[in-house]
Amino acid sequence: SGNHYLPAKIKLELLSESGKILKSVEAREQDNYIQLQRFQSPLGFRFQVQISLNNLTMIENFLV
Repeated sequence: SGNHYLPAKIKLELLSESGKILKSVEAREQDNYIQLQRFQSPLGFRFQVQISLNNLTMIENFLV
């Protein structure tokens, strides 16, 4: 159809350093992007961003 959409139900999550979910968003049927709400953190704050779909998960670690 020429339209490019994310797979429905793909999840983007902000995790604490220990793995606790702090924020989460899930793509719907015709979303072409998803994003987490903006957040503030102190210097030295460690967090993870997780993307998952079905049984696949990718996690990246960050340090502010």
